[in-house]
Amino acid sequence: MSFDFTQNYETDNVLAEGWYDVYVDAAEYKTSKTSGIDYLNLKFKNRSGAVLFNIYNVFNKNDTARNIAIGDIKKILTLQGSDIAKLKTVSKEELLELLVSPRYFQVALTVFEDSYGKKNKIKKYKEIEVAEIKKVQDGVISEDIPF
Repeated sequence: MSFDFTQNYETDNVLAEGWYDVYVDAAEYKTSKTSGIDYLNLKFKNRSGAVLFNIYNVFNKNDTARNIAIGDIKKILTLQGSDIAKLKTVSKEELLELLVSPRYFQVALTVFEDSYGKKNKIKKYKEIEVAEIKKVQDGVISEDIPF
C-alpha cells in the first residue's frame, strides 16, 4: 500500500449546522494560555461518535461572560436530570462529576471561522422530544459525520 501526499486531504472537521443528540463524555478544567484564567472544557459525543468540545468561562472576571457560562451549565445539568434547586452550590470537583453523564440531550450547532479555521459552537440546549427518541429507537435517525 502507498500513500499519495500530493492530494489535498484536508477537511473542515466540523459538523453541519443543526440539532444533535449529545451527551457529556468528559469534563475538565484548563487554563487559558492568553489570560491565565481557568475555564471549564466539556467534551460531547453524538450518537454516531463524533466529538465536540465547548468552553465555558465559569471563572471569567467579566460578570456577563461568567453568568452566561454558569447559565449554560445549569441548563445542561437540568437536561441531564439534576435537581438544581437541591444542588444549590457545588465544589469544582463535584461539578465535574455531575456533568459527565450518559444521558442524551440536544444541542444546536452553528459553524464559525476564526484564525484557526472552521469550528462549531453550541448556541442552544433542549430536551429530546419523545417523537425523536422513538425515531432513534427505531433506527430512523442517522447523525452521519459530514466529513
